[in-house]
Amino acid sequence: MTRLHQEKLKTLARTVFDEPMSRHTTLGVGGPVDALVDVTTRDELKSVLAWCQDENVPFFFLGGGSNLLVRDGGIRGIAIRLAGEFETFCVDHESGDDIFVTAGAAVSLTKLIRWSLDQGLTGIETLAGIPGCIGGNIRMNAGTHLGAIGDRVEDVTIMNAQGREMTIPHRGLDFQYRRVRLPQAAAILRAVLKLQRGDMEKARATFKELLDRRRTTQPVATQNCGCAFKNPDKTSAGKLIDDAGLKGVRVGGARVSPLHANFILNEGNATAHDVIVLLNLVRERVKEESGVLLEHEVVMVGEEKKRSGKEKRSRC
Repeated sequence: MTRLHQEKLKTLARTVFDEPMSRHTTLGVGGPVDALVDVTTRDELKSVLAWCQDENVPFFFLGGGSNLLVRDGGIRGIAIRLAGEFETFCVDHESGDDIFVTAGAAVSLTKLIRWSLDQGLTGIETLAGIPGCIGGNIRMNAGTHLGAIGDRVEDVTIMNAQGREMTIPHRGLDFQYRRVRLPQAAAILRAVLKLQRGDMEKARATFKELLDRRRTTQPVATQNCGCAFKNPDKTSAGKLIDDAGLKGVRVGGARVSPLHANFILNEGNATAHDVIVLLNLVRERVKEESGVLLEHEVVMVGEEKKRSGKEKRSRC
């Protein structure tokens, strides 16, 4: 990125250059992004996207970093992070027992769930324990065994790469397991979720049960990126990995969690390369043992780090 690029970006929004992405992912690995840009309003976002179009600079949207693996070579272009007006939420309108809540893309899902319970609203307590923000969770249609966030989405407002806003109703989104039909280059700005006034005792019990279950069955206190692989039909990725004898297997500083086999841990000194090698090993071994080729749930971005001949030989 040229100095002129840097100077212009700084006039559009708060920008940090050559920022290590290991600081912004829950896995704690990844090389630097050319520029990390925080936008706080739709006008700022529109200006940044227009600049990217004019200068032919690639971009991607960074949420909470909980389902993201950035390669060691880092990211060319810019990472756009939403803040400010995108962190707000409120009751939009009511219709009978249905309460419609508008939430910005950068709103913490956990914060929204706790607020909804405090307001006597039910419906999203079934998502308790899922990390990240509303935008990222909608993009991945995140969920638990009790349901997914797409079950509660009335509509989603996006901004495309040309700066045009549009609101897409639920029927136009086509929510599927861990995915939704949205343009990859579009920014999710906000969503309307349908909640209800319901049985609060039951809702709070569900919330607590899910949190307790996560604490006892998943390595929530460690650096990880959430579930590494999507669950195949009729079984779970964790069971297939466990059955293949891979719990605790380590590559460099990356390790398959001994607690839940579908989690890859950074034990403090892992590189993205370690994690990727371990992910590939897991896929290959599970394919050999069960015939199932696991599909990544973690999203990988960025470039591989160029390695010296000496480093390559040392890894053989």
